[in-house]
Amino acid sequence: MRTNSADQCGMYSALFLDLGGTLVRIEDDEIFTDAAGNVEILPNTVEILMQRAQDFDAIFIITNQSGIEKGTLSIESAKSFIDQVNTATGGIITDYWVCPRIESPYRKPNPNMITGLADKHFVDVKQSVLVGDTEIDQQAAQNAGIGHFIWARDFFKRQD
Repeated sequence: MRTNSADQCGMYSALFLDLGGTLVRIEDDEIFTDAAGNVEILPNTVEILMQRAQDFDAIFIITNQSGIEKGTLSIESAKSFIDQVNTATGGIITDYWVCPRIESPYRKPNPNMITGLADKHFVDVKQSVLVGDTEIDQQAAQNAGIGHFIWARDFFKRQD
């Protein structure tokens, strides 16, 4: 994972990204994988992220993964999905937060995954952007005080 080389005394801007439906394909509310456990990264994701990486001091993935609590997904698999995106984008992901619980103060639309990463990495949420594909993502951005929310289809220039 990328580390922020900037002086730790300031406040930085960040790009917060949802995972399923924003970066990788979902099917039946679960992240789609092939038989080998590989995710399908959605169109334009790699190219746009690599182009936009220099616009932010940090890039984070935040994701609700209730399948972990339900027993349909392992934490290792969830981390593997993020690692696959990070590898495909040349290691631009600074950090991530996976919420494995259905009833959790960290589950989006609660702001705690966002604010937790922001506090850890000295990020000013008002200078930051969250890209997501659901109203829950949009609500999480609003609840955390994120400066801008952008729909994934717009950020990644995808056709619906």
